[in-house]
Amino acid sequence: MPVSTRSNKVVVHSKIKRNVTSAVEGLTVADVRRCLDKVRKSWADLDKTHFSLLIPVNDNLTIQDFCFRFVLGHHRKRHAKSKTKTRASS
Repeated sequence: MPVSTRSNKVVVHSKIKRNVTSAVEGLTVADVRRCLDKVRKSWADLDKTHFSLLIPVNDNLTIQDFCFRFVLGHHRKRHAKSKTKTRASS
């Protein structure tokens, strides 16, 4: 019996353009990705250095501030998206 894996699935991309917006107010999508990369790299270097939530990820934000804003922003976007889908299907 063949096993289905993710690589075997065919993904059909719709031609609907998505409006990509930042999850963190005041930062661009590129800035958010850059900050996420810094958080990942800081965590990956855990064996070489200590990890602290007070490490800056950009000029204005620490890891703690960025992560808090990112989680709230991501939640708001998903919540707003589900509300619009619910209204459209009603």
